[in-house]
Amino acid sequence: MATLVQEHILSGWRGRAPVQVTYDSEVIDSFVRRDIAERLNKVIEYRHEIRCTATGGRGEFVVRRGTYLNAEIDGTILPVISAFVVDDLAEELILGSFMMRQWKIAVDFDGGTVSVAPNALKKRFGSRFRLRGFDSPAAA
Repeated sequence: MATLVQEHILSGWRGRAPVQVTYDSEVIDSFVRRDIAERLNKVIEYRHEIRCTATGGRGEFVVRRGTYLNAEIDGTILPVISAFVVDDLAEELILGSFMMRQWKIAVDFDGGTVSVAPNALKKRFGSRFRLRGFDSPAAA
């Protein structure tokens, strides 16, 4: 199992804050601690519970809530990071391999670096897509 922890700015409708993001090569889904999710954005209640097993001794989570957050990574604002909300999560945010693949996030676990492909937003939304207010990392 390879993990890397870096601080990134996360934001939602309620605010923005620096958060310790744990990149984990063996976790598929993304998880965020409940207090952080509620501070940054609305938390969505699911109709049914979802059972998730995480590696690295984290055990099994019973998930009943989720949220969507924006993440500023490598100078790029990624507009939708979906994450399951977990009450007692030791980490602030675990970014799983599905989100890393979706947003073309490359993690060098040995070198300790994280980068986003320059065309990540273009491939996802097309060449006409532009986020208003997110033209630079200083905006927002």
